Amino acid sequence: MTEGDSSKTVDASSAPKRDESDVYDRQIRLWGADAQNKIGKTKVLYIHVTSVSAEIMKNLVLAGVQASLCDGRPLEAMADTPTSFLDPTLFSENEKDSENNQKRSKGQTVAQAMKPHIEELNPLLGECVIENSLVEDLRDDFFATYDIVIASRVGIAQATRISQAVTSKGGKFYLVDCFGWYGGAIMDLGSQHLY
Repeated sequence: MTEGDSSKTVDASSAPKRDESDVYDRQIRLWGADAQNKIGKTKVLYIHVTSVSAEIMKNLVLAGVQASLCDGRPLEAMADTPTSFLDPTLFSENEKDSENNQKRSKGQTVAQAMKPHIEELNPLLGECVIENSLVEDLRDDFFATYDIVIASRVGIAQATRISQAVTSKGGKFYLVDCFGWYGGAIMDLGSQHLY
């Protein structure tokens, strides 16, 4: 800095750090610090990310809920699924974009491709846990460790198996999907829940 120069540099270490109370201030005022702490401790697993489950994930991650992904499908499985988490040119029909993206994403699973975008959405949550195994290969006790499981694109037999594993330990299970302009959801909130 030269004499008379009014520009100042700010040391990054002296800049105020954003902590949870700053980021979640509105939520804390709405439902209190205890509720926000419970939200922050909730474990949510997303199985087979689709446009609707990605939107649910975005809203929960922004609210402070840690996301875990279980999507071992190859990235190409998302080619027909619009989502705001992935680069829109990833499945571009433009030849140049397509070649670059194929090299960049070769061998990646959906979970691996989405992980950095989720972590960027809310850096306070830390690392997003991913499971690259296929749903069929996972044991029931894996699903039972989560408070909430949100699944898409799984068959009824797998959905039933996962639902029973999750709700047997007091968790909640949601099966959601979209089909063009239409969507649907099946919820199993456990035997203690009154419908």
